[in-house]
Amino acid sequence: MIAVNLLLRAGLFSILLIPFNDGNRQHNPFTSFDIELNGRGGVSIRWSTVNRFKNVYFEIERSREQRLWTTISVVNSGSQFPYSFIDAHPEKGINFYRVKEIDTNALGLFSPVKEIYVNKPGVLSVWPNPVNDVLHIRTSFTNGSFDLIDVSGRVLQKYTVTAFTTDVPVGSLPGGIYFVRIRYDTNKEAVEKFIKN
Repeated sequence: MIAVNLLLRAGLFSILLIPFNDGNRQHNPFTSFDIELNGRGGVSIRWSTVNRFKNVYFEIERSREQRLWTTISVVNSGSQFPYSFIDAHPEKGINFYRVKEIDTNALGLFSPVKEIYVNKPGVLSVWPNPVNDVLHIRTSFTNGSFDLIDVSGRVLQKYTVTAFTTDVPVGSLPGGIYFVRIRYDTNKEAVEKFIKN
């Protein structure tokens, strides 16, 4: 509480008490919060905070529409820094994530909300996305082929699948949107979009 002196017309002073918040809990404690597909059908979640010594634990929450949130895990603050968690079983489609920090005063503050699209079943996944130098392409089979395609539909490069994960150098590509199209089981195909920085 803070006291404020007010001068009344009669020349008398009065004291008015006004609730005061010192602002210590008004800032967002999260200095980073990132999510990405991990190439194995899961979502990697990483974050760090301003003062890790005031954190007691974190609740990782997931939602499909940002109205109903479900706590999918709890991470103790003393376990690691920066903090991380892998959601090994995300929902198919768009998933929203946030982290709730619980501090020593039992107060909770939320990270920003981030969203990611999960394509299941895991016939094809690409990461990191966006990418700078090397794109990792994971398939659920080891015999087939895939094409690297630009937005006009032009095939830039053809590859043969010989392992579950293939590393493709993309550092020389201009920044923009590209696609990986994979063909398997004679007449099936899957497509994933990626962004080159």
